[in-house]
Amino acid sequence: VAAALADGDTLVALVSDHGWSREASGRWNHNDAPPGVLVLAGAGVCESGCPPLDASIYDIAPTLLARLGLPLSDELAGRPLDAAFETPRPVRRVAAYGAPLAASRAVASGADGALREKLEALGYVRE
Repeated sequence: VAAALADGDTLVALVSDHGWSREASGRWNHNDAPPGVLVLAGAGVCESGCPPLDASIYDIAPTLLARLGLPLSDELAGRPLDAAFETPRPVRRVAAYGAPLAASRAVASGADGALREKLEALGYVRE
């Protein structure tokens, strides 16, 4: 279905932050796991004779922002992955994106306890 909706201007990005490995205790850990995955397909993606990418997770946002023609903040770690595309796009830069548009607030949920347990099991939250 998604392929039927895509046109010649569509860029598809499949991204994972990192891999996972299972410790002897059965707990999942990402510290010693394989690196993440980045798959780009569609409009302007280099298809032949492409150099290997030396990419990090920090390069995802700058790459997608640059392809959308949006400015990159000097606060961003990472860079656009120009080598992934046949023709790099010019990059506009700004010092910072500015303050958030509105204040946010935390709202308690009945699922908070279960969610915390899942995050602890995945290693994201530690006591």
